[in-house]
Amino acid sequence: METAARVAGFRSAKEATLAERTWESKKEEGNYAERKSVIYERYRAYIAKPSKKEHKEILKLVQEFNKSIKGKNVARITFKSMKTQAKRMRKPTKREAGRLK
Repeated sequence: METAARVAGFRSAKEATLAERTWESKKEEGNYAERKSVIYERYRAYIAKPSKKEHKEILKLVQEFNKSIKGKNVARITFKSMKTQAKRMRKPTKREAGRLK
């Protein structure tokens, strides 16, 4: 019976539930990645044109982001990761350096 249903293209309730959970978690991970990207983008803009107000807003965003990911399998935004973002602005990637030669 189950095999016939599978041949017809139907999934069991268990498979459907697992697929739904997987999809939801991937969607959630994508949302966190997007939020993190926006924060890093603002930080890179801040590095180019510093302002105390923008610095405070970025720190607030970082704190809110890190609070929102507690208990989730998402990397935190740390001082080290922000420093890496600043470093990437100054130094071209290997690919970019290769193009410039």
